[in-house]
Order: sequence, then C-alpha cells, then structure tokens
Amino acid sequence: MKKITQAIIKIIALIIYPFFIIYKIISTQIGERIYTQLIRYNLQFNGHQIGNSLKVGKSVKFKIHKNSKVSIGKNVVIGDDVYIKVKKRAELIIGDNVHINKGTRISSFESIKINKNTLIASYCNLLDHNHLYTLLSPPSTKEYECSPIYIEEGVLLGTKVQVN
Repeated sequence: MKKITQAIIKIIALIIYPFFIIYKIISTQIGERIYTQLIRYNLQFNGHQIGNSLKVGKSVKFKIHKNSKVSIGKNVVIGDDVYIKVKKRAELIIGDNVHINKGTRISSFESIKINKNTLIASYCNLLDHNHLYTLLSPPSTKEYECSPIYIEEGVLLGTKVQVN
C-alpha cells in the first residue's frame, strides 16, 4: 500500500509541476511589473521625472524627502535590496542606460549625478556626505560636510566600491 501511495504522489507531482512553474514565472513577472509601476507613479506624483523602461527589483527602498529633485532616465535597472535616500533640497540624477545592482546604497544630502551608460556593481555605496566629528567628541548625527558626486558617462564601479 505504501508503494502505491508513493507512486500516486509522484504521478500527481509530475502532472502538477509544469503548471506550478508556469504560475511562478507569470506571478513573479507580474509582481515585479506592478511594483515598478507603483514606484514610478509615486515618484511622478511627487513631481520627479522618470524615463521609460524603469525596472525595479525586490525590496528596493526609496526615501525621498519633499523639496528634493529626482530624475531617472530611460532604460534604468535598479536591482534587489537597493536603498536610495534623497534629503530635503538635495538632488539625485540618474542618466539613461544605468544599471544599479544588488545591495547598493545611494544617499544624497546635496547632489549625486550618475551619467548615462554607467554600471554600478553590487554592494556599492554612494554617499555625498560625512559626519562631522573631532577626536574630542563622537560623530554628529545632525552636522555633515557635503560634497557633490558626479560619475562620468560609461563608468563601471566594481563590487563594494565606496564613493564619498
């Protein structure tokens, strides 16, 4: 009886498995498209410019403050687990054909411009600010020194590169 039950389970699994794979592919693609559209509409609703063919991965977080400027060009891919923060009165400009890969963090307190045809590999940090501190006091969480970041066209930032 045990062998018959196992055989029936295998047959059912072989019948159901192709449908499961098709369902998984379709639901993942639809979910990614819906998530990307929600991010696009939210950014556009708040007055930011977003080009065509934006693709956003899983668990991407945008923290965009009011009175900031965000411009994302066409054919931009933002990978999984990317964190993007733009403070009040700061700007983030991402050109056309830019790929930002998994785990990257971009934090603009003043200005970050990423020119077109740029590849940012996984786990990079682009921070245009540093905490102010002295040897006599701990780092400040309220005072920063800022310096704009400008990444030229066609640049490749390798894995875990830190730009600040």
